[in-house]
Amino acid sequence: MVNLKKFIIFSFLGLIPHRQRRCLKLLGVCRHKVACRRLSPCDFSLCLLPYSRSFESNYFFEQNYYGDAKLMNLENFEIVSFDCYGTLIDWESGIITVLKNLIANHQINISPQQILEMFAKFESEAEAGEYIKYREVLKQVVEKIGKELNFQPTESELNSLANSIKNWQPFPDTITALQTLKQKYRIAIISNIDDDLFTDTAKHLQIEFDFVITAQQIKSYKPSQKNFKTAIKKMEITPEKLLHIAQSIYHDIVPAKAMGLSTIWVNRRQEKEGLGATLPASEKPDLEVPDLKTLVDLI
Repeated sequence: MVNLKKFIIFSFLGLIPHRQRRCLKLLGVCRHKVACRRLSPCDFSLCLLPYSRSFESNYFFEQNYYGDAKLMNLENFEIVSFDCYGTLIDWESGIITVLKNLIANHQINISPQQILEMFAKFESEAEAGEYIKYREVLKQVVEKIGKELNFQPTESELNSLANSIKNWQPFPDTITALQTLKQKYRIAIISNIDDDLFTDTAKHLQIEFDFVITAQQIKSYKPSQKNFKTAIKKMEITPEKLLHIAQSIYHDIVPAKAMGLSTIWVNRRQEKEGLGATLPASEKPDLEVPDLKTLVDLI
């Protein structure tokens, strides 16, 4: 009753921090692992369900975009697939570090958000045409940024983004989350990357993936559904057995949902301005979490 009173009072006074609004469990109110996009007092009704440890171990309640509770059975999935860059790897920090220094070398000063917006635009343009390796995609990105800002990149600068990928680091919650999920599911990567570039990244992730499916193998880039169709074929499963987890609505959630896959959106930019290194897109994932630690805690 104390927790209920605290919840009701704090809710109406607007004193619950944004992160805590996402999960009643953080307030000590809910024993049913409720993950909410937004919290309002009426959501507390979800916590009045009969408590059962066996029930809780197999299910959690999620709050979708429109506020209705949906039950997801996590036992149904055999494989959990991840986008890599932006979801597991902090690619925006890597992108900004390289491009900000590169642009500054030409006596130009622009904001990190402007850099990411240019990257998103030029990367998608390069990936939309006839297939080229991702290393070449990144060269085109740098070339087009130079053209946009009226400077000519050197050959070394053209290769700087691709060469920096081996130094891009995982998010702080990535390795623990992968190791935890690996105990229950087969784990896969579905990524817009070259095989050799991912080999460098894999060293940071400290886990053996059951499947690694790259754009180079398929000669196609997400958001093409071809990447997911090929992945499902290689995994030899039906779509309902695959759960896809990603940060990009544009690259991942849209095509995955179009194929009927269950999806989790890792909204790592929830407290940041702009869309970062991806183009705008609209689709409703099955669940939104702010990070992988939250997801693991829910599961």
